[in-house]
Order: sequence, then C-alpha cells, then structure tokens
Amino acid sequence: MRAIAKRVGVSVGTLYNHYKNKDQLYMTLLERSWAITVEEVKSFSVTIEDPLDRICKIATTIYLGMVKRKGLGGELRHANTQKGESSAVSKLLEGATRAIRDEVEVALVEMAEAQPDKVILQDTGRLSLSLISSLFLLQMEYRDQVERNVEYLDQYMRLVLG
Repeated sequence: MRAIAKRVGVSVGTLYNHYKNKDQLYMTLLERSWAITVEEVKSFSVTIEDPLDRICKIATTIYLGMVKRKGLGGELRHANTQKGESSAVSKLLEGATRAIRDEVEVALVEMAEAQPDKVILQDTGRLSLSLISSLFLLQMEYRDQVERNVEYLDQYMRLVLG
C-alpha cells in the first residue's frame, strides 16, 4: 500500500481510510474498469449499425481493456483460489462476460436473420462464447503482440462471421 500511496501522491492512511487492504483496492479498480468496458460495448449497439463491424469493435475493445488491466482479474482470482475463498472476482468477470455476450448475441441474431443459410450463425450462444474465449486466450498466449493481436482479431471475426 505504501508504494501505491507514493505513486498516486497520497498518504498511506488515506488509502486505508477507503480500502482495508490491497486486494480491496484492486477489486474496486477491476470493478470500475469492467463497468466502463461493458458500458462502452453497450453503446456500440447505438453507434455501429453493421453487426459484423459491431462485433469486431466489441472484440477489440474487450481485448484492449484486458491488456490495459494487465491480467489483474486473473491474478486476483488466482490469489483468492489459493486462499480457498470463493472469488468475488470470478463473479465480477462472469457478470461482465455475460453482459458482453448478450451484446454479441444481439449482433449475431441480426446477422443470422440477414443470412439464414449460414449455419454457424444459428447457434449464437456457442458462437459468442467461442469468440469471447478467443480474446482471453490471445491475451494470455501472445501478451507482447498487442498490435498484431488487434489486427488478427478483426481478420478472425470477419473470416468466421463474414
């Protein structure tokens, strides 16, 4: 907490007035960060008309958000699991993922209605889960290749869905 206080320019006591420990501080940051990401994703349904473009933008936004968070959610979830605690982080991530999947599924339904002969678009649940899971895997496996991953995500989404 001392290092955090020094970095943000406040006293350690001030941090402890708001957060009982580092995990609580990190959890608050994670909650706020995911809430911003989810709200941004929800705004795309209003601002991006084409469902394929919307899905590509959602994928990029989620991926860049994960990069910005630098694996904080995974680290907190792992730490809580090691302590034998049920993870509030897991619940947070499940909720955020569900909200994002809902937005992806809306776009997939729009695409399926426009392309009823495209079989892959008919199973929106599996498809949205597969697309979102690929973001987490890319971030873990190719952590240092952010720009290439963003390009790849756009190509991948367009290949699978286009």
